[in-house]
Amino acid sequence: MQSLMRESKVQRLKPWQVGESIRQSIFQGVYQPGDPLPELHLAEQYGVSQATIREALAGLAHAGLLRRFPNKGSFVTALSPKEVGELVRLRIALEQMAAADAAARASEEDLAKLGESIAEMKAAAGAGDYFRSGQADLQFHRSLWRLSGDGTLCRILDQVTVPLFAFVSLRRSQRRETLGNLVGEHEELLRAVASGDPQAARDAVRLHIERAYAPVMNALAQADAQAVRTVKA
Repeated sequence: MQSLMRESKVQRLKPWQVGESIRQSIFQGVYQPGDPLPELHLAEQYGVSQATIREALAGLAHAGLLRRFPNKGSFVTALSPKEVGELVRLRIALEQMAAADAAARASEEDLAKLGESIAEMKAAAGAGDYFRSGQADLQFHRSLWRLSGDGTLCRILDQVTVPLFAFVSLRRSQRRETLGNLVGEHEELLRAVASGDPQAARDAVRLHIERAYAPVMNALAQADAQAVRTVKA
């Protein structure tokens, strides 16, 4: 970040450059989930206008890394155990619908495209790149949703799922969790869709999502319980 800010004094940074620097700071733990990102402070740090910061933050919000609230500002995405549970339950129901339709409609070319996302996931895992892995994971699921042919369903799934992906990617990065299991889990889901059996695809989606989020929900619940014990003490 320091070199980028020095560079900004020589030439004006583009919004995407500022956004990339902030993204790296988030994944390096400089900013924690729930931390505010004040536009004026960031504009002074990077030597750019607030309009540039606003555009950079909008891009990060689109990627799910930030949540923006009217009259309050932008905050690094943080979800409570209750919010995660609600979003996961809704995602399972919606993605089961999409996967069942995809299983009935997917061509060999469609399946190959899903396989490309898995290959990208594998490369990202090998490089230890949590953000890239999360983006490849999200791309896999977006491609799966689109195979349903239901545009409305895709839009709703995107709204529900993007914050979940971003939040989990942040947690994995900051806790240095392994990424290796993700590839095999997605290969299982791909095989279920490729079978052409809608019910098999529905079952695979439920197993896939429950398995992915169980550790996160358990860790959040334990953290909440510890916080309560600390307050009582």
